Amino acid sequence: MLNKYQFDDQYSFTMEKDGVTYKCDTLGIVERENNDTVLIYTDYTLDLNMNFNYYAASIQNDDNGYRLVPIPHPELIPEINEELNKIKAENNL
Repeated sequence: MLNKYQFDDQYSFTMEKDGVTYKCDTLGIVERENNDTVLIYTDYTLDLNMNFNYYAASIQNDDNGYRLVPIPHPELIPEINEELNKIKAENNL
């Protein structure tokens, strides 16, 4: 099982999407009751209001290491929403 201490909020990674490589930074990590570790991150792209986009993804083990499985509408999951609100408050977002 993964635990949130294997990653930290200084963890950076790159991700390719539609042929473009993005540098991503971890904003927070949530351990859910079902032993699911969730990474909250940004790729520094902007939304229509000129705010940074943020994403949540479940960290899954696979044969090649780890993979991120996107979580749609992370704000609807209480544990993730709580962490998102904390991140926004700490960073004046």
